[in-house]
Amino acid sequence: MNGHWTPLWYRSGVITRHCMPIPTESGREILVCASGYYGMGHETTSVYTLTLGKTGADEELLLGTDTFNWAPIVAQRQVLNGMELVRSPEGSTLRIRIRHGRIQGKASDRIPGDPLKPSFPTTTYMLSFALHGTHLQLAETDKALFGDLFKKKW
Repeated sequence: MNGHWTPLWYRSGVITRHCMPIPTESGREILVCASGYYGMGHETTSVYTLTLGKTGADEELLLGTDTFNWAPIVAQRQVLNGMELVRSPEGSTLRIRIRHGRIQGKASDRIPGDPLKPSFPTTTYMLSFALHGTHLQLAETDKALFGDLFKKKW
């Protein structure tokens, strides 16, 4: 009112410090955000969307990276390496670059290198998410790669 923001709601824990607005076909914007955490031997980054409404925010997780060292069984380095919005006549696509490396061993093996150090061997991968309404959906061609990068069973 009168050129000033009027708060409609508040919810703790909604982190908007590192967000990028993405315009939708309806003219509204959604936010694509990244936030990180380091603790208990894990370095993680979450990439998620926020759709803000009059009564709150809908949050949808796109992916979560995880760097850890469970020597001697597995060591993994996953780093968010950038995001870009690509617009075309067919629609908008969010491309997310991930640096990923994983070394798996047996109990008798010694895993070389520390995944928390930048020298840990990684390869850069690109994942594409197409904008459908106010949701970003993983491209069908990237589903197998996504499953390999973010598998939960070792």
